[in-house]
Amino acid sequence: NGYLEISPLNNAIDSLDEDNTNNKPVDSTAAASIIIYPNPNNGVFQISISEPGDYDIKVFNRIGVPVLKTAIKNDDRKEITLGNTIPSGTYIIHILGKSKKLVEKISIIK
Repeated sequence: NGYLEISPLNNAIDSLDEDNTNNKPVDSTAAASIIIYPNPNNGVFQISISEPGDYDIKVFNRIGVPVLKTAIKNDDRKEITLGNTIPSGTYIIHILGKSKKLVEKISIIK
C-alpha cells in the first residue's frame, strides 16, 4: 500500500529508500511525475505518469538480468504483471521516454 515516485536519474539511486517504506508519493522536481504503486507488491503494480506519451519500460532483477520489457504507448498508465515465476526480491525499473530516463527500485513479496 506504499507509493513510490520516480525522480530523474540525476537525483539517482543514492537517494532511493532501501526499505521501500514510503507510504505516500514523494514530491519530485521531474517535469513528468511517475508513480509506481503499490510498493512493495506481489508482482502486479501500476505505473502512472503525469505526462501521457510513449515510454519503454524494462524490469531487471537485482543482478541486472532483464525479467520484463514492455511499453506505454500514447498513454499515462499501465498495469505491470511480472507473473508467478518471479521470486520475491528487489527489482530495478527503467523507464525511458522521449527526453527522460528514470530508474527506481520495487520490492516483490509473495
